[in-house]
Amino acid sequence: PPRQTAPLDFDQRHKLSVNLGLSWFKGEGPKWGRTQPLGDVDVNMLYNIATGTPYTPTNVTDEVTQLNVAQQPTGAQNSRTSPSTQSLDFKISKGIRLNTAKVSAYVWVLNLFDTNNALNVYSGTGSPYTTGFLNTDPGRAVSQALTNAGMDPQQVYRLAKQTPGLFSIPRTIRFGVRTDF
Repeated sequence: PPRQTAPLDFDQRHKLSVNLGLSWFKGEGPKWGRTQPLGDVDVNMLYNIATGTPYTPTNVTDEVTQLNVAQQPTGAQNSRTSPSTQSLDFKISKGIRLNTAKVSAYVWVLNLFDTNNALNVYSGTGSPYTTGFLNTDPGRAVSQALTNAGMDPQQVYRLAKQTPGLFSIPRTIRFGVRTDF
């Protein structure tokens, strides 16, 4: 029997993480008049970039209703790769010492540039944005039925196929307080 080597679903060929941090202890940092406002300040940036993961291209199906559940491969197993991803996270904290305890307030921004990172794609199109179903003959029939009912087929299908697993988190800002004893 013929043998074929194929990458696994989670095979991510390249990933790079760069973490930069800068900290000043109490009494350190530039002076501003008689104070040192950067004393007990931590600044951290984390940049991640990665290539996509493999997927097997298939025929275009209705991903919403699963009318054609058995998707037929149109190429070799895991022969295509999803888009690459990148993100920049930023965190700054300022500490205040109270006797033996230290209280730190922080602002933490995840995905600072609000990058739309596709984590999964529709295997029929290779895109996280469209299944391509409305461009098929059965899709055009559904589209016509929706139009006859007074609905916009693109909008209805876009709402129906929304899933949180397609993209990474949008820009997220967290505020918090931390106590060390």
